[in-house]
Amino acid sequence: MVHYDLVYSLPAIADMRACAALHSVLVEHLALQHHVGVDASGVERIATPGIQCLISARTSFRAAGKVFSVLNPSAAFTGALTIMQMEELLLIDGVQA
Repeated sequence: MVHYDLVYSLPAIADMRACAALHSVLVEHLALQHHVGVDASGVERIATPGIQCLISARTSFRAAGKVFSVLNPSAAFTGALTIMQMEELLLIDGVQA
């Protein structure tokens, strides 16, 4: 089981504004070499920039040898990933990225 130094909860609407807020938090925690989980349980709608931000974060954390996981994805979150055929780019349900 992974110990997360931070679990960040995505807002109900994960759009460009939410992505900007998440980005600043992730940059800080990546610099600190932290493991990060993103709780997607409250997501009602996620826009393409939100998904792109998460994929970029996953890539950056993986390159640094750190864990980045999407936790508790809502049906809306997984549905958006499926529609965009990106579910395999983001490992979900707490699977280590």
